[in-house]
Amino acid sequence: MQRYAEDLLLARCPDVCRNWYPSTMVAELDNLGQRPWLDEHVLRALAVAPAGKDGELARLDLERRYDHLARLRRRYRAFIIDEYQDTNPQQFRLLSRLWGRRKLESGEPSPPEGPWDPTICLVGDVKQSIYRFRQAQVTVMERAINAIKEANEREDDVETRLAAYRRTDKIRDPRPVAGGGGAGGTFVEATELRGGVKGSDEEWIRIDIGDDEQTVLSDAIKQERALGHIDLTTNFRTAPNVLATLNNWFIDVFAPCHDLLPGTWHARSQPLNSPPPQTGETPRLGRIEWLATVPAGEGEVSTDLEQYLDPFSIGERAKPHERENEMIAARLYALVNGLPLRLRGVAEDNEAVWRKISGGDAVKPEDILILLPRRKHVTDLLRRLQAWGVPAQADRQGALFMRPVVRELNLLLQILARPHSRHHAAAFARGSLVGMSDSQLELLFNGKGVKANSDWLARLAVIAPTTEQHRLLERLRQLANRGHIITALTTAIEAGDILLVHPSLDSVQDGEQFIQLVEELREQVGGDAELLADSVSILANQNEGALESKATPPTGAVRVMTIHSAKGLEAKVVVLAGLFHEGHYSSSIEKQSSVVVTPELLAVNARPWRHVEAPLSGTWELAKALLDAQTAAERRRLFYVALTRVENHLIMVGAPEGSSCSADGTLHLKRQVSRMPSMGQMWLEALRYSAHADGDEESPWAMSTDKVGEDLAVATKSWKLQLNATEIYVQPHLGRAPLENLTIIHDPGCFTARKSRQSVKKEMSEHLKNGSAAKGKNVGLEKRPTPRSLKLSLAPHRLDLSFACTRRLWLGDVRGWSTEPMLLGQIDDIDVDGVDATSGDAGAGGVAGSIGVVGLPDAATLGSLFHRLVEVGIANPADDGELTGLDQLWSHSQSSRLLEKDVIEQVLDELLPAGADRAITGQRLAVLAQIQEDGRLGKMCGGEEFDGQKVVGLRTELPFHLTVGVGADGRRITRWAVAGEVELADIDEIQVSFDGRIDLALAYDGDEGPTLQVVDLKTEGCGQPFDEDDPTKGHELQHPVAKPFSTMVQSHLEQELLDKHRLQLALYTIVLERSQSRLPQKERRKVLPPAIQASASGRMVVMSEAELTQAKLDFGELLEQMVDMKLNPHDEPERLPKEQGEICRTCPYYYSGIRLCGPQGEPLGIVTKAVPEGVS
Repeated sequence: MQRYAEDLLLARCPDVCRNWYPSTMVAELDNLGQRPWLDEHVLRALAVAPAGKDGELARLDLERRYDHLARLRRRYRAFIIDEYQDTNPQQFRLLSRLWGRRKLESGEPSPPEGPWDPTICLVGDVKQSIYRFRQAQVTVMERAINAIKEANEREDDVETRLAAYRRTDKIRDPRPVAGGGGAGGTFVEATELRGGVKGSDEEWIRIDIGDDEQTVLSDAIKQERALGHIDLTTNFRTAPNVLATLNNWFIDVFAPCHDLLPGTWHARSQPLNSPPPQTGETPRLGRIEWLATVPAGEGEVSTDLEQYLDPFSIGERAKPHERENEMIAARLYALVNGLPLRLRGVAEDNEAVWRKISGGDAVKPEDILILLPRRKHVTDLLRRLQAWGVPAQADRQGALFMRPVVRELNLLLQILARPHSRHHAAAFARGSLVGMSDSQLELLFNGKGVKANSDWLARLAVIAPTTEQHRLLERLRQLANRGHIITALTTAIEAGDILLVHPSLDSVQDGEQFIQLVEELREQVGGDAELLADSVSILANQNEGALESKATPPTGAVRVMTIHSAKGLEAKVVVLAGLFHEGHYSSSIEKQSSVVVTPELLAVNARPWRHVEAPLSGTWELAKALLDAQTAAERRRLFYVALTRVENHLIMVGAPEGSSCSADGTLHLKRQVSRMPSMGQMWLEALRYSAHADGDEESPWAMSTDKVGEDLAVATKSWKLQLNATEIYVQPHLGRAPLENLTIIHDPGCFTARKSRQSVKKEMSEHLKNGSAAKGKNVGLEKRPTPRSLKLSLAPHRLDLSFACTRRLWLGDVRGWSTEPMLLGQIDDIDVDGVDATSGDAGAGGVAGSIGVVGLPDAATLGSLFHRLVEVGIANPADDGELTGLDQLWSHSQSSRLLEKDVIEQVLDELLPAGADRAITGQRLAVLAQIQEDGRLGKMCGGEEFDGQKVVGLRTELPFHLTVGVGADGRRITRWAVAGEVELADIDEIQVSFDGRIDLALAYDGDEGPTLQVVDLKTEGCGQPFDEDDPTKGHELQHPVAKPFSTMVQSHLEQELLDKHRLQLALYTIVLERSQSRLPQKERRKVLPPAIQASASGRMVVMSEAELTQAKLDFGELLEQMVDMKLNPHDEPERLPKEQGEICRTCPYYYSGIRLCGPQGEPLGIVTKAVPEGVS
């Protein structure tokens, strides 16, 4: 897409033009320059266009493209881009190409004096630029800032039209303030509707005053503000004492002395201020803790499964991340339960001493956020949190198909798709849904009488270890046979043991994500189970770009994510893990490649002979040095982002390699010095700087050679620190920071031990014990299911088709099969619903050839054209007066325009498809219009009276919305379970809604008083074999009858036409009856039985009272069947008997190239002829 965008915005020579534009023009177009908002390269390309025909064609084409770009720019008057520090150079180029000059129309003012036309507003923080892996760099934002300041400076100097709107010492307040609240007001949010909102054009703010409205800013800041560069320095998130401490640290973190190389990719510190407290408000007090995870204990790892494996009891044998994760779990357990802590320190007699401190108020798990540099050890962390009883969930946990629940469901999907596969059967039998042993697996495949090609799923159900598993497997097999793969997967999760074996919080979401993926794939590949399983297998076997497990932490769970994912988030408690174990990894991995790309340099480490070392390359060494420098700078920004997520309580976790705790409680730290420091090393260096800057001579963070009053030297070698946690808690030596305490926890004895922690064996035993105790108990809902309403909908034109064959309705609505026939090249199109079909018995219309006349559109389109013609052209003999019980729309008088050429042309312009002949179609519409005008309907709309009735008004395409209630009759929504059906809800109300339009509704005055009647236009027989000249040779509906103006049925085709649409007509009649029932009795009109207007003959055929009564009864019966089908979707209707096979001929599941359904006894599958009878 970006290449298409580049072509459209002329950021380079378009690909389609590259081979025929002159080379000089291509070269100029590819030379965009450093100011991409300008169009200099386009103008140069136009200037160098060579003479001659080719050059002239290229110039004209480029001018056309340039004009299109200028017009495109007119759409955007302003650009407000948030998080701009995450913009990469490519995005910057494409965005700024839209900033250029717009096309000016006649009479419009000249463009501004600046380099671009729109208003540009960029919002971002260079210290939060942490997406370098997406090529986002600080350099991009710095360039944009400088460009905006240059543009503003030029407009200040040259642009005179803005003089009345600008001041040198003030800027306008951009906030629209309700009630004129001035600078103290707030932005009006879109979540509320507030009246009286006015702009703040008259509100001006001094640019030399800070956000607190008291501090006078420096001249440099005032100058920056005057040029449009506004520093946002107020932090509303972090507690004031914690924020001030972080400010001190960031001075050193972003200090130039730590730059590996000079460059524009470095961010510098900027002090953040807390908002001034409101009157009577008590400032928040935050806290900072350090979990120093030093090794503890000695000895071998116990092999006793009865013993809990504590990483703090095996010394150096425990991995650093195991100690960190265990201590995080212990600390959060104390935090969520409000338990006190103990600090281990050194007494005056050099003995260990414990100091008890308050744990504070209990914290909700959802208020805790754990930040990780990488997700490598997230599974171990979640497992330890679960062991401590702390609910937690990670946003991502690696590849989706590696998740335990997804593996189980994938095994089930494969065996459902291929029940005869021994491989899939063995894999599934080993899973948690069956859990077969080796001997049981042997019995499955080699038992007595077992055949090689057996249905292994059925065999599994027979020899399932338990009765419950037998019922579950039999249910899954039935669902698979019916094509309900999604329901089978859902049933396995709800009724199987998957969530008992994998009871973590994320297991449910993993299962839901997998089922959603299967649903999406089913939409692509259709309902074939094998194709679906193959598609899932392809995704499961992907190594690169594999799908990730994504989860949304539920309410009441600790959130676990990487620092990159947490950007923009905040939490009351933030835990920063992996403090000392992340430093040079990203750059070392990049340097292993033979190509290094930076915004400044592209370098290749050429190694033509693999057995010989690569030759020395200065470019390669420079590229690696640039890569290291940019990676180190981004690491400091990542540290900044992590720390500024906190609101009240910051917990940092980790300890340098080689650290230890002596018997007297002293914490011994090895202060390592690295060219690529970790975040922990940055932090310790910041502690050293903060104390030194404050003149603290007793600082425990200092190096032995540090001297107060002298510049702090950059450390070049490692040294040791000895820390006393109890002393540091009282006097943390944090310099000018107002934080009074720094809590250091370096011993697992600082926490209250949780007795419920169990060994692996004890957890398994307890799990089995609980399962046995729960066996046979009723775990269902004690109270009655809550009542709910059921709402369904159905298209009116599907009523008669659905009543004729409920299986067709079930296949489409329940199974989800497409109603588009699978045509294997026989015909191009089929009218799948049989609406307005050309042939009375075929019910399908195809392309022009199938309709019988070359040039005519298909039957459905021809019907739409004639319906539209009647809608706009039919006469209305009303006298523009008021009609009883009807609105004014019924009495708009109009003479007939059906035969007017301009009306027919208008209809053709609106609806005629490209492949149809305009003249032939127009002629056919005119013939049909004349037939209608000569018939009973045309004459009545012209004002004539028939059978004591006269039309006094009408409506075409009358819209309606009808809701029909169906008796609940104790119906319930249930769910299948191993122990039987489980009631989920009682149905107290069922409503079926219909939306549509009635073709024509007539209002009569006559012998029966004021009446209404529905007339439905049908164009069957108007395509083939319709004869415009001799009706006797045309379609049977055209054949003359004895009484052409009578409304009685006079042929079997007319009766078939009524029968084919009788439920639809009954629905339309109910609509009019319902509308009249809302009126006072004296204003109501009687609704007459509906009529069919056979457009092929112009005959108006009316349904009898008895037929209407029966149609209404059948209409109610169909709604009952719909409700039962919705509540019991697994009850598959039977195929129609052979005697009713004629109904199947209009069904797309029958005349499809692959026959999916048909009368009983007829074979299904690929057919040699997919065209229904009557379609040629």
